[in-house]
Amino acid sequence: MGLKRWNKILAAFLCLSMAFSEPAAMVLASPVVEESIAEEGEIVSGEADSGDSVQGDVISENLVQEDSTSDNAVSDNMISDNVVPENTESENEIAAPDDTVPDSEAAEEGALNDTTEEIEVSTASVSEDGVSENTISINAVSDNAAETEYYGVMPDDLVIESLEEQLGSGRSAVARSASLYEDVTGAELPAEYDARNYGYVTESRHQSTSQLCWAFSMASVIESNMLKKQFEGADRDTLQISPGHLGYFFYHHVDDELGGTAGASIQVVKDGLHDDYYSRGGNTTCATFELAGWVGPVEEAKAPFVDGRATEYDDSIAYEDISHMQNAYWVNARDKDYIKSLIMEFGSVTVNCRMEESSKNIIQCADGTASYFYQGNDKVNHAITIIGWNDDYSKDNFKSCGNTDTSNNNSPALENGAWLIKDSYGSDNNRVDGCFYMSYEDAALHINSNKAIAYDVESADNYDHNYFYDAACGLQTMAFKNSIYGANVFQAKGNKETGGESIEAVSFATASTAASYSIQIYTGLRSPQENPTSGRAVFAEPQTGSFAYAGYHTVKLDTPVMVPEGEYFSVVISLEKEDGTVSFMTDESYSNGWAKYTAAVEPGRSFYGTDGLEWTDAAERVTQGERR
Repeated sequence: MGLKRWNKILAAFLCLSMAFSEPAAMVLASPVVEESIAEEGEIVSGEADSGDSVQGDVISENLVQEDSTSDNAVSDNMISDNVVPENTESENEIAAPDDTVPDSEAAEEGALNDTTEEIEVSTASVSEDGVSENTISINAVSDNAAETEYYGVMPDDLVIESLEEQLGSGRSAVARSASLYEDVTGAELPAEYDARNYGYVTESRHQSTSQLCWAFSMASVIESNMLKKQFEGADRDTLQISPGHLGYFFYHHVDDELGGTAGASIQVVKDGLHDDYYSRGGNTTCATFELAGWVGPVEEAKAPFVDGRATEYDDSIAYEDISHMQNAYWVNARDKDYIKSLIMEFGSVTVNCRMEESSKNIIQCADGTASYFYQGNDKVNHAITIIGWNDDYSKDNFKSCGNTDTSNNNSPALENGAWLIKDSYGSDNNRVDGCFYMSYEDAALHINSNKAIAYDVESADNYDHNYFYDAACGLQTMAFKNSIYGANVFQAKGNKETGGESIEAVSFATASTAASYSIQIYTGLRSPQENPTSGRAVFAEPQTGSFAYAGYHTVKLDTPVMVPEGEYFSVVISLEKEDGTVSFMTDESYSNGWAKYTAAVEPGRSFYGTDGLEWTDAAERVTQGERR
């Protein structure tokens, strides 16, 4: 009997989720942070709380996220397959996370060093409630923002390796990289660019008293991408994406349609002052995984942002999105030419800065513009949107602020050149039409853990279902030297009426840069809970490709894969980087000082390994603090 219709699905292989309340388990996440080098076969993990799963999505013609509830399930959004590294039993195999937030200097010291063969990981104990008491010193997300003034950004210490240091800087280097990596475009980079001139920028909004700058900036970047891609009905004068929806549902988990994320949650860490999503703040890197799960974006009309209070929205609109994020490109904020390339290709990027007394330090300039130039050494506290640049913007327009030695304030920049910034405070405090210029030399842009992010979206009807397990949205990682394998196992169950799914794309997340991937799909698994390759390999040869940018990647399959209803299938992904380190993001249960993440992890969902032959269940992985 023939199948009447095959749904198109996305298989997301986002990340491994790890939990640490009991023996810790993890799920591999597709985004990988590679900032610590592991010996071949050795795993380096970031923060963890309890339960892990590998982040990834599988896309059938319409992706539906499937959440995992196990302690360590590999999330495989069928859109892409993330490879989960295999655990070893060496003493420093897994770093146990803690709740403390390392400063940016410590984060830089914990970055991957290609010349280092050994990795030092701080030991950590795990409390009875599953929240680890100490953070890992490597690839940990630092989030102790309660001690500093902030406008809504909770900083993290995830360091993305500089592409300019690896691939070279300048227009010619970017063009050369475009010939090597699928996600780099070779567009010519002019000396001056303003996305407003092309109709790609919506009107600046005002975040009021909220700490939602991160959500406002994300919304602005998505709006720019929709306008640049000429989405049907998108108009720069009327298009508004709800920052309230992004903020509320980041902290208010709703199980996905396929049930893969049942049991997952993100809760605000309350301190008496920041006790809800409106006042707590957030992080655009973490929120990448909110978008990957199709939680937003929605139009402002469906989830209106209300000044002065934390609006609660109905659970029914959690997944009512107007577009699906396909890719999120994370780039070190110092990589000027690669950021320019992303703006040219996608419309704009979000980045963090240190905003200090904007009423005093955003200044009016004689040429009719506004400028801001921070030269202190504090952490970032505010998310902004870069919509252009001017290499010849006068250095004399800048008056520095933030220096510990105040006698060094009010100094000009050393060189000409600035980013054009769209902010989320309307035209307050000297902003011109909601915008100002920020010197290329701004100190916050040179913090090693600061990242610029571009979001690439498609129509919300591109797939029917999104299979995935990771929903905790943390920034833990697992790294291997040279290569890593990861797999997520799913059961086709989104098309009971007509009998099957058509896997159209696979997604994965990684903190690695300048690496290659390989994708294979197995159907008819005989031992789905033990071996993700115990079925039939669909492709005669794995589908391969390369990427330069860290972040979340969606790969459309050259040939869709048909899976009957009820059958188990797997997405297996390997990442490789010669003489380098590759990693997967891991969806883990942990607390980082501003949010408590609970990953949904179960045995038999997420696996990792070093050769694609022998596999370790991510749910069985325990932390260094529990097993030495």
